Amino acid sequence: MKRSQNRDRSAARRQGTAAGQHDHYAAMHQGFRWQVDEHFNIATAVAYMAVFQMGAVAMPLSMLFGPEALQYRLHDSEAVVAVCDDSSIASVQAVRAECPALRKVLAVGVAGGDVAYESAVAAHQTAFPPVQTRADDAAILIYTSGTTGPPKGALLAHRALIGNLPGFVCSQNWFGFDPYPEPATPSPVRGRAGVGASPSGARPSKGLQNTSVFWSPADWAWTGGLMDALLPTLYFGRPIVAFNGRFTPELAFTLMQQHGVTHTFLFPTALKAMMKAYPRPRDHFALKLEGLMSAGEAVGDPGHRVAVIDDDGKECAVGVSGDVAVNRFDLHGDPDPIFFLGYWKKDAATQAKFTGDWCRTGDLARRDADGYL
Repeated sequence: MKRSQNRDRSAARRQGTAAGQHDHYAAMHQGFRWQVDEHFNIATAVAYMAVFQMGAVAMPLSMLFGPEALQYRLHDSEAVVAVCDDSSIASVQAVRAECPALRKVLAVGVAGGDVAYESAVAAHQTAFPPVQTRADDAAILIYTSGTTGPPKGALLAHRALIGNLPGFVCSQNWFGFDPYPEPATPSPVRGRAGVGASPSGARPSKGLQNTSVFWSPADWAWTGGLMDALLPTLYFGRPIVAFNGRFTPELAFTLMQQHGVTHTFLFPTALKAMMKAYPRPRDHFALKLEGLMSAGEAVGDPGHRVAVIDDDGKECAVGVSGDVAVNRFDLHGDPDPIFFLGYWKKDAATQAKFTGDWCRTGDLARRDADGYL
Protein backbone atom coordinates (compact mmCIF):
# COMPACT_ATOMS: atom_id res chain seq x y z
CA MET A 1 0.00 0.00 0.00
CA LYS A 2 2.92 2.35 0.74
CA ARG A 3 4.23 1.88 -2.80
CA SER A 4 0.76 2.50 -4.21
CA GLN A 5 0.49 5.73 -2.20
CA ASN A 6 3.81 6.98 -3.55
CA ARG A 7 2.86 6.16 -7.13
CA ASP A 8 -0.57 7.68 -6.66
CA ARG A 9 0.89 10.94 -5.40
CA SER A 10 3.40 10.99 -8.28
CA ALA A 11 0.65 10.37 -10.81
CA ALA A 12 -1.44 13.18 -9.33
CA ARG A 13 1.48 15.59 -9.46
CA ARG A 14 2.06 14.66 -13.10
CA GLN A 15 -1.57 15.47 -13.89
CA GLY A 16 -1.15 18.91 -12.28
CA THR A 17 -3.58 18.25 -9.46
CA ALA A 18 -1.60 18.98 -6.33
CA ALA A 19 -1.02 22.70 -6.31
CA GLY A 20 -1.46 23.12 -2.59
CA GLN A 21 -3.76 23.28 0.41
CA HIS A 22 -6.80 24.49 -1.51
CA ASP A 23 -6.82 21.72 -4.10
CA HIS A 24 -9.50 19.16 -3.37
CA TYR A 25 -9.92 15.58 -4.39
CA ALA A 26 -13.37 14.09 -4.74
CA ALA A 27 -12.78 10.56 -3.49
CA MET A 28 -15.68 8.44 -4.73
CA HIS A 29 -15.79 5.05 -3.12
CA GLN A 30 -17.24 1.80 -4.34
CA GLY A 31 -20.03 1.37 -1.81
CA PHE A 32 -21.12 -2.24 -1.21
CA ARG A 33 -20.73 -3.54 -4.74
CA TRP A 34 -17.72 -5.85 -4.50
CA GLN A 35 -18.25 -9.50 -5.21
CA VAL A 36 -16.76 -12.08 -2.83
CA ASP A 37 -14.91 -13.86 -5.65
CA GLU A 38 -12.95 -10.77 -6.69
CA HIS A 39 -9.89 -9.21 -5.10
CA PHE A 40 -10.49 -6.04 -3.05
CA ASN A 41 -9.65 -2.79 -4.81
CA ILE A 42 -7.81 -0.59 -2.34
CA ALA A 43 -7.91 2.50 -4.56
CA THR A 44 -10.12 4.40 -2.11
CA ALA A 45 -7.80 3.87 0.85
CA VAL A 46 -4.74 4.59 -1.28
CA ALA A 47 -6.30 7.81 -2.60
CA TYR A 48 -6.99 9.09 0.92
CA MET A 49 -3.42 8.41 2.08
CA ALA A 50 -1.93 9.92 -1.07
CA VAL A 51 -4.03 13.09 -0.86
CA PHE A 52 -3.15 13.65 2.79
CA GLN A 53 0.58 13.20 2.15
CA MET A 54 0.63 15.52 -0.85
CA GLY A 55 -0.91 18.35 1.19
CA ALA A 56 -4.24 18.42 -0.65
CA VAL A 57 -7.76 18.05 0.78
CA ALA A 58 -9.86 14.91 0.43
CA MET A 59 -13.61 15.25 -0.07
CA PRO A 60 -15.52 11.96 0.34
CA LEU A 61 -18.67 11.62 -1.76
CA SER A 62 -21.29 8.90 -1.58
CA MET A 63 -22.32 6.99 -4.69
CA LEU A 64 -25.92 7.43 -3.43
CA PHE A 65 -25.93 11.15 -4.22
CA GLY A 66 -28.27 12.22 -7.01
CA PRO A 67 -27.10 14.54 -9.82
CA GLU A 68 -28.11 17.75 -8.02
CA ALA A 69 -26.40 16.83 -4.74
CA LEU A 70 -23.27 15.65 -6.54
CA GLN A 71 -23.06 18.73 -8.76
CA TYR A 72 -23.52 21.08 -5.80
CA ARG A 73 -20.65 19.55 -3.81
CA LEU A 74 -18.24 19.29 -6.73
CA HIS A 75 -18.94 22.88 -7.78
CA ASP A 76 -18.99 24.44 -4.32
CA SER A 77 -15.82 22.66 -3.18
CA GLU A 78 -13.93 23.58 -6.35
CA ALA A 79 -12.65 20.00 -6.51
CA VAL A 80 -9.92 19.52 -9.12
CA VAL A 81 -9.81 15.72 -9.39
CA ALA A 82 -12.43 12.98 -9.03
CA VAL A 83 -11.45 9.36 -8.43
CA CYS A 84 -14.32 7.21 -9.71
CA ASP A 85 -15.24 3.57 -10.30
CA ASP A 86 -18.05 1.99 -12.32
CA SER A 87 -20.70 2.96 -9.77
CA SER A 88 -19.93 6.67 -9.94
CA ILE A 89 -18.15 7.68 -13.13
CA ALA A 90 -21.31 8.16 -15.20
CA SER A 91 -22.82 10.41 -12.53
CA VAL A 92 -19.69 12.55 -12.32
CA GLN A 93 -19.40 12.88 -16.09
CA ALA A 94 -23.07 13.88 -16.29
CA VAL A 95 -22.52 16.97 -14.10
CA ARG A 96 -18.97 17.75 -15.11
CA ALA A 97 -19.92 20.65 -17.38
CA GLU A 98 -21.29 22.45 -14.31
CA CYS A 99 -18.03 22.00 -12.38
CA PRO A 100 -15.41 24.16 -14.13
CA ALA A 101 -12.70 23.54 -11.50
CA LEU A 102 -12.74 19.78 -12.13
CA ARG A 103 -9.60 19.17 -14.18
CA LYS A 104 -9.33 15.39 -14.30
CA VAL A 105 -11.42 12.26 -13.74
CA LEU A 106 -9.38 9.21 -12.72
CA ALA A 107 -11.22 6.02 -13.64
CA VAL A 108 -10.60 2.98 -11.42
CA GLY A 109 -11.17 -0.31 -13.24
CA VAL A 110 -13.52 1.23 -15.79
CA ALA A 111 -13.35 3.22 -19.02
CA GLY A 112 -14.69 6.72 -19.45
CA GLY A 113 -12.25 8.87 -17.48
CA ASP A 114 -9.51 11.24 -18.57
CA VAL A 115 -6.91 8.97 -17.02
CA ALA A 116 -6.93 5.25 -16.23
CA TYR A 117 -6.03 5.01 -12.56
CA GLU A 118 -4.11 1.73 -12.86
CA SER A 119 -1.93 2.78 -15.79
CA ALA A 120 -1.26 6.19 -14.26
CA VAL A 121 -0.11 4.64 -11.00
CA ALA A 122 2.03 1.98 -12.72
CA ALA A 123 3.80 4.57 -14.85
CA HIS A 124 5.18 6.63 -12.00
CA GLN A 125 7.93 6.40 -9.42
CA THR A 126 7.58 4.53 -6.14
CA ALA A 127 9.38 7.20 -4.10
CA PHE A 128 7.70 10.44 -3.17
CA PRO A 129 8.64 12.95 -0.44
CA PRO A 130 5.47 13.76 1.51
CA VAL A 131 4.53 17.37 2.18
CA GLN A 132 5.31 18.40 5.76
CA THR A 133 1.79 19.41 6.75
CA ARG A 134 1.00 21.17 10.02
CA ALA A 135 -1.59 20.17 12.60
CA ASP A 136 -3.94 22.98 11.57
CA ASP A 137 -3.64 22.40 7.82
CA ALA A 138 -6.86 21.28 6.14
CA ALA A 139 -7.19 17.55 5.43
CA ILE A 140 -10.84 16.61 4.84
CA LEU A 141 -13.87 18.47 3.53
CA ILE A 142 -17.17 16.84 4.57
CA TYR A 143 -20.50 18.31 3.58
CA THR A 144 -23.51 18.47 5.88
CA SER A 145 -26.77 16.86 4.82
CA GLY A 146 -28.41 20.20 4.11
CA THR A 147 -31.49 19.66 6.28
CA THR A 148 -31.46 23.29 7.49
CA GLY A 149 -30.44 24.93 4.22
CA PRO A 150 -27.84 24.39 1.49
CA PRO A 151 -25.19 21.81 2.46
CA LYS A 152 -22.13 23.34 4.11
CA GLY A 153 -18.61 21.96 3.75
CA ALA A 154 -17.07 21.33 7.19
CA LEU A 155 -13.30 21.61 6.89
CA LEU A 156 -11.33 19.29 9.20
CA ALA A 157 -7.65 19.69 10.04
CA HIS A 158 -4.98 17.00 10.24
CA ARG A 159 -5.13 17.29 14.02
CA ALA A 160 -8.71 15.99 13.95
CA LEU A 161 -7.43 12.64 12.68
CA ILE A 162 -5.16 12.33 15.71
CA GLY A 163 -7.62 13.87 18.15
CA ASN A 164 -10.18 11.20 17.24
CA LEU A 165 -7.90 8.31 18.25
CA PRO A 166 -8.47 8.29 22.06
CA GLY A 167 -12.22 8.02 21.57
CA PHE A 168 -11.73 5.30 18.96
CA VAL A 169 -9.43 3.22 21.16
CA CYS A 170 -11.68 3.53 24.22
CA SER A 171 -14.83 2.70 22.27
CA GLN A 172 -13.13 -0.35 20.76
CA ASN A 173 -12.20 -1.94 24.09
CA TRP A 174 -8.62 -0.62 23.70
CA PHE A 175 -8.32 -2.05 20.17
CA GLY A 176 -5.96 -4.81 21.23
CA PHE A 177 -3.68 -2.62 23.35
CA ASP A 178 -3.05 -3.25 27.01
CA PRO A 179 -5.22 -0.82 29.04
CA TYR A 180 -2.92 -1.28 32.06
CA PRO A 181 0.64 -1.12 30.71
CA GLU A 182 3.72 -0.93 32.87
CA PRO A 183 4.24 2.59 34.27
CA ALA A 184 7.27 3.16 32.07
CA THR A 185 5.46 2.18 28.86
CA PRO A 186 4.51 5.17 26.69
CA SER A 187 0.95 5.70 25.53
CA PRO A 188 0.07 3.83 22.33
CA VAL A 189 1.19 5.58 19.17
CA ARG A 190 1.40 4.49 15.59
CA GLY A 191 3.30 1.25 15.05
CA ARG A 192 4.04 -1.30 12.37
CA ALA A 193 1.43 -3.89 11.51
CA GLY A 194 1.46 -6.85 13.86
CA VAL A 195 3.65 -5.12 16.45
CA GLY A 196 2.81 -3.45 19.72
CA ALA A 197 1.95 0.16 19.05
CA SER A 198 4.50 2.05 21.13
CA PRO A 199 8.17 2.54 20.22
CA SER A 200 9.14 0.29 23.13
CA GLY A 201 6.50 -2.32 22.29
CA ALA A 202 3.46 -1.55 24.44
CA ARG A 203 1.92 -4.83 25.53
CA PRO A 204 -1.29 -5.68 23.63
CA SER A 205 -4.09 -7.16 25.67
CA LYS A 206 -3.34 -10.69 24.46
CA GLY A 207 0.07 -12.17 23.70
CA LEU A 208 3.05 -10.27 22.35
CA GLN A 209 1.44 -8.96 19.17
CA ASN A 210 -1.53 -6.80 18.38
CA THR A 211 -3.69 -9.08 16.25
CA SER A 212 -6.72 -6.81 15.91
CA VAL A 213 -8.72 -7.08 12.67
CA PHE A 214 -11.38 -4.47 11.87
CA TRP A 215 -14.52 -4.60 9.75
CA SER A 216 -17.47 -2.27 9.40
CA PRO A 217 -20.34 -1.99 6.90
CA ALA A 218 -20.10 1.81 7.26
CA ASP A 219 -19.44 3.55 3.96
CA TRP A 220 -15.95 5.07 3.75
CA ALA A 221 -17.58 8.10 2.14
CA TRP A 222 -19.51 8.67 5.37
CA THR A 223 -17.95 10.39 8.39
CA GLY A 224 -18.45 7.33 10.61
CA GLY A 225 -16.89 4.90 8.16
CA LEU A 226 -13.96 7.22 7.50
CA MET A 227 -13.18 8.52 11.01
CA ASP A 228 -14.30 5.52 13.09
CA ALA A 229 -13.18 2.70 10.82
CA LEU A 230 -10.77 3.23 7.92
CA LEU A 231 -8.41 5.97 9.10
CA PRO A 232 -7.82 4.88 12.73
CA THR A 233 -7.35 1.25 11.69
CA LEU A 234 -4.73 2.19 9.12
CA TYR A 235 -3.08 4.59 11.57
CA PHE A 236 -2.41 1.71 13.96
CA GLY A 237 -1.16 -0.51 11.15
CA ARG A 238 -3.96 -3.05 11.47
CA PRO A 239 -5.83 -4.83 8.67
CA ILE A 240 -9.33 -3.71 7.74
CA VAL A 241 -11.76 -6.01 5.93
CA ALA A 242 -13.75 -4.49 3.08
CA PHE A 243 -16.62 -6.09 1.20
CA ASN A 244 -18.92 -4.54 -1.37
CA GLY A 245 -22.22 -6.35 -1.33
CA ARG A 246 -25.72 -6.06 0.04
CA PHE A 247 -25.75 -6.04 3.85
CA THR A 248 -27.56 -8.84 5.66
CA PRO A 249 -27.13 -10.05 9.26
CA GLU A 250 -25.96 -13.45 8.01
CA LEU A 251 -23.39 -11.84 5.72
CA ALA A 252 -22.10 -9.63 8.54
CA PHE A 253 -21.57 -12.54 10.94
CA THR A 254 -20.09 -14.71 8.18
CA LEU A 255 -17.54 -12.05 7.25
CA MET A 256 -16.52 -11.62 10.88
CA GLN A 257 -16.16 -15.38 11.27
CA GLN A 258 -14.20 -15.95 8.05
CA HIS A 259 -11.74 -13.11 8.59
CA GLY A 260 -11.29 -13.32 12.35
CA VAL A 261 -12.69 -9.84 12.93
CA THR A 262 -11.97 -8.64 16.47
CA HIS A 263 -13.42 -5.12 16.35
CA THR A 264 -16.26 -3.47 14.48
CA PHE A 265 -18.28 -0.31 14.11
CA LEU A 266 -22.00 -0.90 13.44
CA PHE A 267 -24.61 1.79 12.86
CA PRO A 268 -27.75 1.20 14.98
CA THR A 269 -29.94 -0.18 12.18
CA ALA A 270 -27.33 -2.82 11.30
CA LEU A 271 -26.75 -3.75 14.93
CA LYS A 272 -30.48 -4.10 15.66
CA ALA A 273 -30.99 -6.25 12.55
CA MET A 274 -28.14 -8.55 13.59
CA MET A 275 -29.45 -8.86 17.14
CA LYS A 276 -32.94 -9.66 15.89
CA ALA A 277 -31.77 -12.30 13.40
CA TYR A 278 -29.30 -13.95 15.78
CA PRO A 279 -30.05 -13.25 19.47
CA ARG A 280 -27.26 -15.67 20.41
CA PRO A 281 -24.76 -15.27 17.54
CA ARG A 282 -22.03 -17.41 19.09
CA ASP A 283 -24.38 -20.39 18.85
CA HIS A 284 -24.16 -20.04 15.06
CA PHE A 285 -20.79 -18.43 14.34
CA ALA A 286 -17.23 -18.82 15.66
CA LEU A 287 -16.52 -15.20 16.49
CA LYS A 288 -13.37 -13.54 17.83
CA LEU A 289 -15.08 -10.22 18.52
CA GLU A 290 -13.48 -8.21 21.34
CA GLY A 291 -14.90 -4.73 20.79
CA LEU A 292 -17.97 -3.18 19.19
CA MET A 293 -18.96 0.46 18.84
CA SER A 294 -22.21 1.93 17.60
CA ALA A 295 -23.25 5.51 16.90
CA GLY A 296 -26.07 7.73 18.02
CA GLU A 297 -26.39 6.42 21.56
CA ALA A 298 -24.04 8.76 23.45
CA VAL A 299 -22.74 12.33 23.19
CA GLY A 300 -19.09 13.26 23.54
CA ASP A 301 -15.83 11.35 23.68
CA PRO A 302 -13.59 11.31 26.79
CA GLY A 303 -12.13 14.74 27.48
CA HIS A 304 -14.62 16.80 25.50
CA ARG A 305 -16.74 19.45 27.22
CA VAL A 306 -20.42 18.97 26.38
CA ALA A 307 -23.18 21.07 27.89
CA VAL A 308 -26.73 22.35 27.38
CA ILE A 309 -26.64 26.13 26.92
CA ASP A 310 -29.20 28.94 26.59
CA ASP A 311 -29.36 31.74 24.03
CA ASP A 312 -26.68 33.70 25.87
CA GLY A 313 -24.23 30.80 25.95
CA LYS A 314 -24.72 30.04 29.64
CA GLU A 315 -25.22 26.48 30.88
CA CYS A 316 -28.86 25.62 31.54
CA ALA A 317 -30.04 24.42 34.91
CA VAL A 318 -31.02 20.80 35.43
CA GLY A 319 -34.22 19.98 33.57
CA VAL A 320 -34.18 23.14 31.43
CA SER A 321 -34.16 22.64 27.66
CA GLY A 322 -31.42 24.24 25.59
CA ASP A 323 -28.91 23.73 22.78
CA VAL A 324 -26.40 20.89 23.02
CA ALA A 325 -22.99 22.47 22.60
CA VAL A 326 -19.34 21.41 22.61
CA ASN A 327 -16.63 23.71 23.91
CA ARG A 328 -13.63 24.51 21.73
CA PHE A 329 -11.43 23.78 24.78
CA ASP A 330 -11.29 20.35 26.40
CA LEU A 331 -11.58 19.47 30.11
CA HIS A 332 -7.89 20.28 30.59
CA GLY A 333 -8.17 23.75 29.08
CA ASP A 334 -6.35 22.82 25.88
CA PRO A 335 -7.78 23.42 22.37
CA ASP A 336 -9.90 20.41 21.45
CA PRO A 337 -8.10 18.80 18.46
CA ILE A 338 -11.23 17.39 16.83
CA PHE A 339 -12.81 20.81 16.22
CA PHE A 340 -13.43 21.69 12.59
CA LEU A 341 -11.63 24.64 11.05
CA GLY A 342 -14.86 26.16 9.76
CA TYR A 343 -17.38 25.91 6.96
CA TRP A 344 -15.86 26.09 3.49
CA LYS A 345 -16.37 29.61 2.04
CA LYS A 346 -19.05 30.39 4.65
CA ASP A 347 -17.48 32.53 7.37
CA ALA A 348 -20.83 33.87 8.56
CA ALA A 349 -22.21 30.35 9.01
CA THR A 350 -19.07 29.39 10.96
CA GLN A 351 -19.42 32.37 13.29
CA ALA A 352 -23.12 31.61 13.78
CA LYS A 353 -22.25 28.17 15.18
CA PHE A 354 -20.42 29.72 18.14
CA THR A 355 -21.45 31.59 21.24
CA GLY A 356 -18.17 32.43 22.90
CA ASP A 357 -16.23 29.16 23.06
CA TRP A 358 -19.35 26.99 22.75
CA CYS A 359 -20.19 25.42 19.39
CA ARG A 360 -23.90 24.69 19.02
CA THR A 361 -24.66 21.27 17.51
CA GLY A 362 -28.22 22.14 16.47
CA ASP A 363 -29.73 19.55 18.82
CA LEU A 364 -31.99 20.35 21.79
CA ALA A 365 -31.78 18.49 25.10
CA ARG A 366 -32.19 18.68 28.87
CA ARG A 367 -29.64 17.64 31.46
CA ASP A 368 -30.69 15.50 34.42
CA ALA A 369 -29.27 15.60 37.93
CA ASP A 370 -26.67 12.95 37.06
CA GLY A 371 -25.38 14.93 34.09
CA TYR A 372 -26.99 12.82 31.38
CA LEU A 373 -28.71 14.45 28.39
